[in-house]
Amino acid sequence: HQTKLKSRNFPCPSLPAPLRMQQYEDLGSVVSGYETVEQSLAADDGRARLLLLGAKRSGKTSILQVVFQKMSPHETLFLDPTSSLEVTDISNNTFVHLKILDFPGGYDFTDKKISPEVVFKWDGSIVFVIDQQDGQDDLTAVEHFLDVARLALSVNPKIAIDVLIHKVEAEAESFHDDLNERVRHIRQVIIEQLREERLNVHPTFHLTSIYDHTIFEAFSKIVQKRIPQMLQLENLLSGLVMNCRIEKAYVFDVISKIYIATDNSDLDHFYELCSDAIDVVIDVSRIYSSEEQKGGGSKNSEDGGGGLGPYDSKSG
Repeated sequence: HQTKLKSRNFPCPSLPAPLRMQQYEDLGSVVSGYETVEQSLAADDGRARLLLLGAKRSGKTSILQVVFQKMSPHETLFLDPTSSLEVTDISNNTFVHLKILDFPGGYDFTDKKISPEVVFKWDGSIVFVIDQQDGQDDLTAVEHFLDVARLALSVNPKIAIDVLIHKVEAEAESFHDDLNERVRHIRQVIIEQLREERLNVHPTFHLTSIYDHTIFEAFSKIVQKRIPQMLQLENLLSGLVMNCRIEKAYVFDVISKIYIATDNSDLDHFYELCSDAIDVVIDVSRIYSSEEQKGGGSKNSEDGGGGLGPYDSKSG
């Protein structure tokens, strides 16, 4: 079964041309040069794969749009539900080189044309999104998670699993105790079920919201698992911090605001400040960039290499 697919580029509303991202639709999405989803999934293109799974309306597509396509969180309220597998290629720089598979809510691999072996055999992570606000469907979400975990581990025992307990809004302070209890319950049920079924996997849990920095920090840690040079980068940054007497050092992907690496100090409250600083740098850079850069009329812009004025658009 093969379906002809049409590719399209998504422009980034707040960033210039260097954002190299392509998405494709129907059964899903395909990278440039492939005609079908099956061909894209079977291609060994060196990209780490992030598999976005979860229940309907759990927020998977909103996460993808906010983190990698710079959509405003409030605009995600108008997104249509994902009805077919969508594959998005991210090529921001050497480290953020990803293939993201956004599955429809409650995706059942047993009823589909795409083989689970093609999906799970590659290096990557399952990113399973659970909407903590939808309390009635907690058990349904956990059952779906277990089904996915069983199938994925049977194909690839080394696959990583990250669980995003999502829509944990900071504004809901009046429900703080209830929120903590619900999060604790979801985590406990998943761990107990994995232990009961003797599935040899230790998922990483993240509390996230698209309305603050938590979703960017979570994806930073997810992407870092896919970077082979992570230890060397951490050692280099730790040496920089020690020798230059600075408090904290990060290597950022400016486009997505994912931090690729940081030093080994325990200080972790600087990310939000650095993230806001990146926004300021981008905004100021756009104001003072040349007219040629603004209009995208330079040769670099035509080649997809337009810049952010004096700053490198790929990492900082």
